[in-house]
Amino acid sequence: MAYRSSPTCPPLTSFASRPRHSTLALAGLASALAAGAGCSSSTLSHSARVPHTSVPMFSGQPMSTPFELTGGASSISAVKKPRLDDAGIATPMEVPGTQLHGELRFRTSANTFGGVAFEQGTSGSTQRLSSEAPPVGDRDVFGVGGVFGGSTMLSPEVRLGYLAAVTVWDVPYVTYDRAADGTVTVIERDSDKISTYGVGLTPSYRTGPLVLFGTVFLRNHPVSNRSELLETDPVEGGPFNVAVAAGVEYEFAPRLSATALVQQNLSTEPVRYGPGLQVALTAKLGN
Repeated sequence: MAYRSSPTCPPLTSFASRPRHSTLALAGLASALAAGAGCSSSTLSHSARVPHTSVPMFSGQPMSTPFELTGGASSISAVKKPRLDDAGIATPMEVPGTQLHGELRFRTSANTFGGVAFEQGTSGSTQRLSSEAPPVGDRDVFGVGGVFGGSTMLSPEVRLGYLAAVTVWDVPYVTYDRAADGTVTVIERDSDKISTYGVGLTPSYRTGPLVLFGTVFLRNHPVSNRSELLETDPVEGGPFNVAVAAGVEYEFAPRLSATALVQQNLSTEPVRYGPGLQVALTAKLGN
């Protein structure tokens, strides 16, 4: 497929250096002029590199030290390639296969905590879910946000954890024009800010240094904007998805633990995911 301007139509790529709303307005004007000049009709569209869906790496247990520092990956290269939901939001998107995760938590009481989290989906691991759109480019998708949670004891071995997360993402996108003959013209590549909101429950069982846990988590999944209106943003907050996970946490030492979990997104809109693997190491800090 050719990603270029038609030589007989106004060169839309000449607007790429302008601010977004100016770019899209001029692109729309160029498309109208092209149609008036006898060129093929065309449609403005967006494709975004959205964050890979994931559940928090939380075992459901209370913190044993004032601070915890976690580093790992909330998604490792997918076993099964995700694909767009055929019956749902049929808009072009890209999803990173590898998404790095970092988190700093602080204990607010014996059973509650707060913290800040960072996510970065690498462009090199991107999986394109549609061949109709040009590539988004080489920018990573990344997010920064807050986490808040706690744990309630149900028995000496069993606890019920709860967590809420808010993340503001910087989502790269490409705006392009598709002519009736299939020719695609890239208008601009940029990024847009979008927020995700999530809540979940995590029952867990501890025996010595080993914790077995499960998670059910609800969070919205960003999508490329399907609207062709020039004043709309390229990325939307998207539908809420339900994901489940089963995991294990093991304390190698009083100050170091490792976490691994397998997750599955039960929702199929906008993306059908296969099982995913998450891993992390956590350092326990303070006295």
